[in-house]
Amino acid sequence: MTSGTDKALASKYQTNLSSNKHFKQARKASEQFIVLHYAGPVEYDPMGFVEKNADPVDLNVAKVLS
Repeated sequence: MTSGTDKALASKYQTNLSSNKHFKQARKASEQFIVLHYAGPVEYDPMGFVEKNADPVDLNVAKVLS
């Protein structure tokens, strides 16, 4: 995901998971959301998700694959 943003990710979660009984929109900020885990609700702020989870392909691997 090279062109994605945190806000776009949050928007996709809201769009695709709004009917899921384990997903809720947080009231604090439009990007934040709540996952209803077995142990209770956990609030998440996806700001920084994309950067933290970027997994660049090693250049040697890219050369071999091309």
